[in-house]
Amino acid sequence: MTKRVIILVSNGISERKQASAQNNSLSLLNARRVLYEVVDGADPAQVDRRNELFRISGIRGLYPQWFIHDDDLALERPRTTYVGDWEAISLVNDCDDIPKEVLDKNPQIVTWNKMFGEVATAEPVVGDHPFRRSGNYIASQFPDGFKY
Repeated sequence: MTKRVIILVSNGISERKQASAQNNSLSLLNARRVLYEVVDGADPAQVDRRNELFRISGIRGLYPQWFIHDDDLALERPRTTYVGDWEAISLVNDCDDIPKEVLDKNPQIVTWNKMFGEVATAEPVVGDHPFRRSGNYIASQFPDGFKY
C-alpha cells in the first residue's frame, strides 16, 4: 500500500493569508520529511489535475488544499481523499502535543500520526554544511522509483 500527500497550491496567489498558508504547509511537510506531490493550480499544464482536486474537495480557489492519495492494490482503483486546508492540518499537527492519556480518553481527536501515519517519508537531507539539516521532500526529486 502506498499513501502519499498531494498539496494543491497556486504560484500565482497574491492574497497574503493563502500565500502564508502555502509556505507553512510546505515547511511542515519538509519538517516532517513527508514525500509529497505539488500541484500548481496556476500552471496551465496542470489545469485538469487542479480541477479534479477541486471536484474531490468541493472547494474552488482556496489554497493550499491537502489530499491523501492511496494506491492500495486492494482498492478497485486508486483513491484521493481531501483532508483539509492549512487551518485543519495545523490543528492536526498541534494535536501531537496532547498527552497520551488525554488522547486515549478522546479517540475522536485526530493527530498527525492518525491522519498521516501511513504516508511515505524520506530520510533527512544532510549536506556538507553543519547547518543544513533539512530539505525539500518533493517525491519527483527522488530517483528511487517513487512514482505518483
